[in-house]
Amino acid sequence: IIRNRVGSHDLVGDILKQLCSGVNEFDSYYSEIAQQVTNYYRNRETMNRNMDLELGECPGMWLRPRHRDHCCIYRVPDALRRSKPEAYTPQLVIIGPLHHSLKSQAFKARGDITDVKSLGYLNMQVHKRTYQAALMQRVQAVANNNNNIIDDLREMIQGQEIRIRESYSESTAWIKSQDFVEMIMEDSVFILEYVVKIFERTPAQREERTGDPLMDEEHLQGTIRRDLMLLENQLPYFILHRLFLLISPRFRNPIPTNPTFRQLITRYFGVRPIDGEIALLHFTDFLRFVSARTVPPAPPALVMAQPHRQNPPRRRCLGNLFIRPPPVPPPRVGYMYTAEKLASAGVELRAVGAEPSLVVNFTDGRLEIPSFSFQRNTEAKLRNIMALEQCHYPRQAHLCNHMVFLDYLIDTEKDIDLLVEKGIIMGKAGDGRVLADIVNKLCSGVNVSESRYSTIAEDVNRLCDNNNRNTFSWRSLKKLYTN
Repeated sequence: IIRNRVGSHDLVGDILKQLCSGVNEFDSYYSEIAQQVTNYYRNRETMNRNMDLELGECPGMWLRPRHRDHCCIYRVPDALRRSKPEAYTPQLVIIGPLHHSLKSQAFKARGDITDVKSLGYLNMQVHKRTYQAALMQRVQAVANNNNNIIDDLREMIQGQEIRIRESYSESTAWIKSQDFVEMIMEDSVFILEYVVKIFERTPAQREERTGDPLMDEEHLQGTIRRDLMLLENQLPYFILHRLFLLISPRFRNPIPTNPTFRQLITRYFGVRPIDGEIALLHFTDFLRFVSARTVPPAPPALVMAQPHRQNPPRRRCLGNLFIRPPPVPPPRVGYMYTAEKLASAGVELRAVGAEPSLVVNFTDGRLEIPSFSFQRNTEAKLRNIMALEQCHYPRQAHLCNHMVFLDYLIDTEKDIDLLVEKGIIMGKAGDGRVLADIVNKLCSGVNVSESRYSTIAEDVNRLCDNNNRNTFSWRSLKKLYTN
């Protein structure tokens, strides 16, 4: 538009300003054009700003939190979800915002008795209100405090609303503040009251009917336990823990043995007690930790000693003499023979320990693998822990690495039957094909990290190849001698 032959852009600008200095401006078509340009700019800026707001208020949009460390609850990657989407979707109880749309669909389907899943969601909403009333009965009023316990819980959640929202990988701006706080409060109260009720029941009381289907019907308890494992169906652990600390001192009748919140969920999920202080993200992370804690720590990187040189190279930085070379990570598992082929090559398969151990060892031709039990909710639990590792622990994907290792061992139902026979897989011998499909599909779309399994696979393959070569040589010699 302007050909600058002066040399300096600033000088050209000064010349134009000086040219118009003291000049009277009259109405002309230039003024109309200027007004149109100004209006267009303002409308464009407003449109972009509105579009950003609209996108931020749409479910499913990614969130960029101010504190990245807070983000821990993710939408399952599509590469994992495609193989079995129902494994990541709650069947009965909806927790948190990521499956909030299922509630809306359920309310729209009211009256349709053929929509069993929506009826289940609606029934659980009623039970959440029932459990909220039960918690209010459980907690006694505090002197000089006109608020009931629900008001106190709501106030605490309001104070932590920003951090709770930042715990989710997707934006929750589409949920108004009041609605968000009520949702978190309702779900938190249900979880707290439910796990306390489960903890309080004695073996004799479990045989009695209470009138509460969530306590009386074991299949509902199993479904709720499964739903509370799902990655997308989580509340941040920190808010549940703080709310429990708020209400537990005010119980009219203290819980037997006065357990901590971590002891409550340890009993609820049926895992071994955890010692020491640990920072948990949510229930899925808790279940992962139960297995991940069995993995031995990585050996310290070996420091390569620099050989003495009589004529060191010039221009070498003195600081490099004290820099440790970066540790070389072990490679990923490339391939490994199946269980049947290993056994035929003379490798002994032995079950050692039990779930949730992930420790695999190979010594003296013996491959030791922890026993692994497949039960009703095992697949859903494994899939969601593996999804968490893919999103949050890509460099420490311990369970993913272990399942990929098992996947290499299993190709056909004969491999499964052999592992069942050895006690490595706890399942029915007749379900070999089904279990093989489950294990193979578990690892579909999974990215594995560097681990010690690669070294084990190399050692196993090397022994297997040597044994096969020796067997081939002996057969060739026998055939030659016979001829």
